[in-house]
Amino acid sequence: MITCGYCGCRGSLAEFAYVAQAGGTGPATLRRCPSCGELVIVEGVEARNPPLSVPARLRGARATRGSGRGENSEEV
Repeated sequence: MITCGYCGCRGSLAEFAYVAQAGGTGPATLRRCPSCGELVIVEGVEARNPPLSVPARLRGARATRGSGRGENSEEV
């Protein structure tokens, strides 16, 4: 479990989106909190590889460009 130090949101590694390697070397990675969007540094072996799976809340979702709510959005 990962905990955001800013808002306190807790979630699995897959729920916190992979952003980049932190510091260029070592196993630490930057991930984005799904609740507030703050960057979180995750250290450890599980942080080395970004998850290949899609979080359950995104499975089957259609990718759209734009807000996704009006006539200006288009399916990608």
